Amino acid sequence: MSYQVNTWVWVLLSANRKLAFVLAVREHTVVVRYYDVIGHKLYANREVFSKRVVVPANLEWEQLEKLPCGKRPLALNRAKMIVATNMIFTDNAKRLERRVYYCRRCRAFHTTAQFKLPIAFIKTLAENPYQSDGYENYLKIGHRKRVWYWWHHTLGVRIPFGLFERIIADYESTPDKAIVRIKLDPLAFMHFMMLFLYKDRSKRTGMDA
Repeated sequence: MSYQVNTWVWVLLSANRKLAFVLAVREHTVVVRYYDVIGHKLYANREVFSKRVVVPANLEWEQLEKLPCGKRPLALNRAKMIVATNMIFTDNAKRLERRVYYCRRCRAFHTTAQFKLPIAFIKTLAENPYQSDGYENYLKIGHRKRVWYWWHHTLGVRIPFGLFERIIADYESTPDKAIVRIKLDPLAFMHFMMLFLYKDRSKRTGMDA
């Protein structure tokens, strides 16, 4: 039976099953947090169960939308304080949170390292998915330029090809793997690109100072 992190499972310890959120999957056990139905939140304590008593919940989309997303719920002031602290103290590379947003599923606030993407970009992307004319070998620079052209001219992300090459070198171990991943999830790459440019600008600004 397959178990995945950040998914919901049923814990079958007695006649009554309990809904829980998966935090980690090990060889023989699953680490979860129980769902508090009354408080509409996950319990703070972690529980470890054998895979023999845990089964995937396989909930419908409508059911998932009524459950917490699994991220730590925060009060607005606390979330803003975390983001402000991370912007002031930049010595820890793991402190990436830079934006606060409200989660209607958790009925609380979260922090995120992701940038808010413009609606116009998301709409343009939906209307203009990448279409190849035939077989493309992304180890060849000419074929990578076709994908860059799509980003630069069709989607309106105006970055030079040389910079695009630097970004995909950080995105995956090889250029062909990076391009395939970009085509599979363009929004994830857009977030990565914006974070790359943000870090690059911060580094250059620090050096100039």
